[in-house]
Amino acid sequence: MDKKVPIVLIVEDDEDLLYHIKRLFKRNGFVAIGATTVKSAHEEMDINVFDAFILDIELPDGNGFDLCEEIRSKNDNTPILFLTGMLGMAAKSMDSNADYFISKPFDNDELVAAIRRLVRRTLNENKKLAEAQKISKGPLTLNMQEGKAYLNGRDIALSGKEFNLLALLMQNEGKQLTYDKIYMSIWKSSMNNDPNTLRKTISRLRKKLDEDSSSEFSIVNQHKQGYMFIMSYQHSLN
Repeated sequence: MDKKVPIVLIVEDDEDLLYHIKRLFKRNGFVAIGATTVKSAHEEMDINVFDAFILDIELPDGNGFDLCEEIRSKNDNTPILFLTGMLGMAAKSMDSNADYFISKPFDNDELVAAIRRLVRRTLNENKKLAEAQKISKGPLTLNMQEGKAYLNGRDIALSGKEFNLLALLMQNEGKQLTYDKIYMSIWKSSMNNDPNTLRKTISRLRKKLDEDSSSEFSIVNQHKQGYMFIMSYQHSLN
C-alpha cells in the first residue's frame, strides 16, 4: 500500500451495518467515510477525493448502479465495489462498471482484502501511467502531462512552443529533423523560406537548457538543414 492513507466512501442505508463497516476499515488503516443516501454521497464527493467506493444497491433516494455510473464518469479508474444482499443482483453487478462485488452477509477479511487489492492495483496503474508520460534523457526530464521540463530536478520554465519543440527533438533522439518537418509539427505551417522563428526558439531553448555547462546532451544543427537532439555518447560515435 502507498504511504498515503487511502480514503474509502461507504454508501449504505443500514446505519448499523454502515457503522460496522466504517469501524472495520478504520481498524485496517483506512480513512472511512459513510453516507446513507445518494444525496449525502454526492455531498461527500464534493469535499473529498476517494481512493475507493463501496456501494449498496438499493438506497432511499436512488440506486447504486446509477451512482456507480456517475462516479465512473468522473473517476475513470477509482475502484468501485458493490455490496449487496439482493438475490439476482450479483450478475447485474458484474455487468456494471464496478470492479468487484461481494454478497451480504460478507466476511470482514474478504471485504478489506478486496478493497486493499483494488486500491493497490489502481496505485500501480496510475504510477505506470505517470511514468509513461515522462521522457528522461540524462539530467533532462519532460513531464508530458504537466507540459514542463526539468533539468536536474529544476523547472526551467519553457513556453508552450519551446516545450513542444524540445519534446519533438527528444522523442527523435539521434535523428535529424528538417526545418520544414519541425515547422509543420510545431507551428502547423510550412517554413516559407523564413527560418528565423525556429532559430530564435532554438536559441531561447539552448539558453534555458544551459547547454554550455552540460556535457551530457546538446541540440545540434545538422548540415544547416535541420536540428537533432543528441546525447554525449552519440557524440563519440560521430
